[in-house]
Amino acid sequence: KLPVSFKLVVEGEKPAEIPRVIETFMHDTVTMGFEFDHRSPVKKVTWFHMVGKNKIPVHNGKKYVQKSPAENRFKRTMDIVYVNAKDKGLYIAETELEDGYHTRAIFEIKIVGDKLRNIVLKPYSRTSANNKPAQPLTFPHEPAIFLGTPEDPQKVIARVGGVAQLVFKLEEISPDKLYWYYVDSHGNKRVIAKTENMKKFNVHDTRKFNAYRMQDKKAGKNTFYYFLTVSHLSVNDGGIYYARLADSAQSIKLYFRLMVQGHWNQGVQYTRANVHLWHDVTIGLKDPSTFVKCSLTSVNWYRLYPLEQIATSKKHEFGNKNLELTIRYTNWVDAGYYKAVVTIDGAYDFEVIFLVSVSGEISSDNVNMPTRILALDREAFWIH
Repeated sequence: KLPVSFKLVVEGEKPAEIPRVIETFMHDTVTMGFEFDHRSPVKKVTWFHMVGKNKIPVHNGKKYVQKSPAENRFKRTMDIVYVNAKDKGLYIAETELEDGYHTRAIFEIKIVGDKLRNIVLKPYSRTSANNKPAQPLTFPHEPAIFLGTPEDPQKVIARVGGVAQLVFKLEEISPDKLYWYYVDSHGNKRVIAKTENMKKFNVHDTRKFNAYRMQDKKAGKNTFYYFLTVSHLSVNDGGIYYARLADSAQSIKLYFRLMVQGHWNQGVQYTRANVHLWHDVTIGLKDPSTFVKCSLTSVNWYRLYPLEQIATSKKHEFGNKNLELTIRYTNWVDAGYYKAVVTIDGAYDFEVIFLVSVSGEISSDNVNMPTRILALDREAFWIH
């Protein structure tokens, strides 16, 4: 018999390996796995993640959890815990069976959405009572280098959302009547508060304005500070204000220019925190990791208009992983907008806005008034 030989010719190309596509959301846990229909159990599996053209080994741990069920020696799985953007792409499970056979399984992880982008943080506020500061607060005020005339009004600077105090002092004189006016950009004036007897003030809009006077007990019976408080400030509240004082023989006017810093976007949502003068107020957020699977990276707090980062001090205290900011002994200077910037997973920033509103009147036992304040004595009153 003559020997017979054969030549095997393979036509075409090797079939492409098609990965199994697994779609997942960001921050979910995704499972890849296989089970071979083979008589020999799995001996060894090595997992790789393809990053570009590089095949990076994947090691078993908290992030990548590799499992080999004892009841099924033909099955292997791997969990990717808390998927992030870097986890997408191809994964290869190179497998050796106990009979020496080698094969592999290929998976492709596709991220189809991001649960955290739609996360809704849960803000809150609370207050606690104090009687007054242990030491009287020095009243912050622009130095009285202005005359209080129409040409040279006393300047008062305040923040959007905050409180402005327009104040002057009369020494040894108490006029019969006092009217507070606001002058709009067209020169139109309107009365916003008045008193006919210096005992009771009639205020046009009590939510927006308050008017009262405080006796300087150290100076004498007829020496008073006169206040106009403008709350919930907006840009439209800026402009000229003046106080007209009158007695039976004379009438004078003292002018102020209120300058409001910032411009609030009315479409931005915020959480209001109402607090009484000298009480503590806490503004905060529930820990997002308690209701969404995520990791809290950092929380930073800011005041707005102008933007100023808040650091720990006797005035400002942080708690609960910096998710809470407590403002001690709040006063009118503390009123305004605050912002918490919450960073999750080291990559996602969320901003939450609070508006702290402070109500209440100043008294001489908790405030030291500055000496350089817009003031008139009896003689100046008559000369003015």
